[in-house]
Amino acid sequence: MTNESNNQAIPLSHQILGLCQQLALLQMIERVSKYLQDGVEKSQISPLMNALDDCKLAQSKNPRQAAATFLDAIALFAEWEEKELQ
Repeated sequence: MTNESNNQAIPLSHQILGLCQQLALLQMIERVSKYLQDGVEKSQISPLMNALDDCKLAQSKNPRQAAATFLDAIALFAEWEEKELQ
């Protein structure tokens, strides 16, 4: 795989991190959508929606730099679900 703007090969580690981040983003979007469909108020899930927005913005960064943002968002989702869905 190459970066089309400068025709350099993208390191495999960046490709893998990028794919993992895409999968995490899709899972977070699915969860937020499900919560909204289940009647959870937007105000209750606003921290999750903010984390989702942060992840979307982080995608424009180097995948290794964005990894911390994604890990923070995943941890926030886990904490929220543990607390709110009991």
